[in-house]
Amino acid sequence: MIRLILNSLLDFRRSWRHYMAFALLYMLLTSYVLVPVLAFLLNRILILTGSGVVLNSEVFRILLNTRGLLGFLGLAALAVMLIFLELGTLIVIAQKRFFQQRVMISEAMATAIYSLPRIIGFGMVYLILLLLVIIPLIELPVEPLISSRVNIPPLLMEKILATFVTRLLYWVMVVGLVYTLIRWIFALHLIILEGKTTRQAIRTSIQLTHRTKLSTLLMMMALNMILFGLVLGALTAASLVPEKLRIATSYLFSQYWATLSGFLALMLSLMMMPVNMIFLTRLYYKTSERAGVPAKDLLKTRQFSSLEKIEKLLQRLFRRRRHLLAAILAVNLIVSFYAGYTLNKDLLYVGRNVAVAAHRADSQNTPENSLSAIVSAIEMGADVIEFDIQMTRDGVIVLHHDATLSRMAGVNDRVAELTHEEIQKLEIGSAFSPSFEGERIPTLEEALTLIDHQAEALIDVKTYGSGEVLARELVNVIERTGMVEHSYVQSFDSDFLQEVRRLKPELRLGQIMYYALGDLDQLDVDFYTIQKGMLSRRLVREARRAGRGVWVWTVNEEADIREVLQYDIDGIITNEVTMVREIIGVEPRGASEEVTVTDETER
Repeated sequence: MIRLILNSLLDFRRSWRHYMAFALLYMLLTSYVLVPVLAFLLNRILILTGSGVVLNSEVFRILLNTRGLLGFLGLAALAVMLIFLELGTLIVIAQKRFFQQRVMISEAMATAIYSLPRIIGFGMVYLILLLLVIIPLIELPVEPLISSRVNIPPLLMEKILATFVTRLLYWVMVVGLVYTLIRWIFALHLIILEGKTTRQAIRTSIQLTHRTKLSTLLMMMALNMILFGLVLGALTAASLVPEKLRIATSYLFSQYWATLSGFLALMLSLMMMPVNMIFLTRLYYKTSERAGVPAKDLLKTRQFSSLEKIEKLLQRLFRRRRHLLAAILAVNLIVSFYAGYTLNKDLLYVGRNVAVAAHRADSQNTPENSLSAIVSAIEMGADVIEFDIQMTRDGVIVLHHDATLSRMAGVNDRVAELTHEEIQKLEIGSAFSPSFEGERIPTLEEALTLIDHQAEALIDVKTYGSGEVLARELVNVIERTGMVEHSYVQSFDSDFLQEVRRLKPELRLGQIMYYALGDLDQLDVDFYTIQKGMLSRRLVREARRAGRGVWVWTVNEEADIREVLQYDIDGIITNEVTMVREIIGVEPRGASEEVTVTDETER
């Protein structure tokens, strides 16, 4: 096993320029040509299905549309084609190198392209199996969408993936799928190198791996651990240099180091795929010999004459200017250092203007979405008080987050199933702390009256009931309390937001997103509230172009807070108000700054 790994690394060392040239060219091809084409096709699919933008759980509705389903299957096939075309090209290069024969990159790619129909067939099967493992790990807040149409007990929805039995069944499925994929590990080689169909390749791969299942997995893990270990060891050693030499780590140095780490990570990602394909190709022939099949070069490569001419021209160019690549990388590195330094200085200034929104008011030290939580959040210096609202059966808007009252009040009813009078009999404080015994669920009017311009309100609307009735009452309460200019309204429900827009155009509206496809310009909102994972410079740039703000939820870890502050965002929704204020350089609220509590809202 060790010899096989060492031989694979030596093969890569001897031909690394060939492999890295292909990796760089393919990265450029996919980034600037193929990915934009996929994005264009995706937008066409969204238009054909009747919408230019898809948000959050609405993606599942598209899959119920025949044209949408066919379109997404086509996109999936194209994506699989791109991934497995790269793998196929690397397999051809590795195979020819194994038999000590030279092969041009264009020749290897042409050979893989001729195998595309079989490659895509295998890739789709592979993708489906992987999705069975990945999908249960993705937390998507689609429960309201499901439960509003299917009468499923709330307790079941909350616990279905949390029991020992369901977890056990899931991990049994994971182990089974991993085992299956290991048995199929040579299928792509058999498709490309021997021209077998998907079914034939899978059957032959299962036969070849009959006695090498565990060793295959162990060798693959060992190889990748060695590669990661080498890179991480180099990064760790370099990070210790300033400490050992007693050099003060400046902000400039940290930016340089971050840029250098990015380059190293890119080189690692480009290196990993070729090394793994070299290893698998050697393992394939070794396993075949054990099964009594001698290693023979049966692969007949294909050629594209026009691509070969271009490749030969580039080879002559680089042979004459062998230092050109190094010079380009050096210039790129210097420019990146300079840009990173100057850009981040400006971004630190931007971060100081970010609004800090207390998530569910002060949910750390008080019961969430309560009047006590609002008072505490204002005292901590929150610029904005974020809280959730729902409507009772008799049309009163109250503060509450969950689909049911079980976590906060110990009853399994929904807010929409109870009247306001029944809600008032519930108590939400003692479960948090005995000192809050007697805390009740407040109304929206009580909350806005308490805030009373001491901060702004970010109202997160849970539309579990009638959206139109809720929108009318929400607008009435905001107008009645004089908080129109000091309130933001956000929701997952884009239809609800449009109803509010129709009723009160002056209100600032925000679309909450954890996932989005298509043209966001078609949304009639004033800001986006996004999960940290969606945050990107492109999204912020497009939001600014459309004149919209960007808020990020829910950011609590110091490292995450510092990361999102590097973007030109408008607000952070957090449970750690004090920490965020300290990071962005805002002085703590003084002792003389007291929260005003009116008689109507005093508890």
